Amino acid sequence: MKAKEILRNYSYDLKRVAMLEYDLKCIDSQVPIKVTDYSQDQGGSGGGLEDKYWDRIEKKKLIEMELEVLKPGIARVEKALELIRSTHELECDAMLLRHIRNKSNAAIEIALGISVNTVTKKVKHAERELEMLYENNLF
Repeated sequence: MKAKEILRNYSYDLKRVAMLEYDLKCIDSQVPIKVTDYSQDQGGSGGGLEDKYWDRIEKKKLIEMELEVLKPGIARVEKALELIRSTHELECDAMLLRHIRNKSNAAIEIALGISVNTVTKKVKHAERELEMLYENNLF
C-alpha cells in the first residue's frame, strides 16, 4: 500500500471515529427510557417504549463495534508515524503537511524553513519509510 493511501485512510478514519464518538455521546445524553408499567405501552405505528429502548441499545452497540474496528488501524498508523518521527522529524512533518493537511510545496517550505527541493526529498523519504514499515510489519 502506498503512503498516500495509508494517510488518506488514516485521515478518513480519524474523522469517522470523531463522528461516531459524537453519535455515541448523543445517544448517551438522551433521556433514559424507563418502562415500569407495560400497560402504558400503546405500541402504535412508531413502536412501544421497549422497542425504542432496544433500538437505542442496538445503535449504540453498532457504533461501539465500528469503533473497535477503526481504532486499531489508527493506532497502527500513529505508531508508524511516531517511529518515523523519532529518527526523521522534518520528513514526518513534511509528509503530514502534504498528505493530511493538503499543503503545497511552497506552504511546506515556509512552515518548515527548507527549500522546495528539500521538501520533495523529505516527503519522499518519509513515504518510503512508512511504506517499508507497512510492508514488513515492523511494528
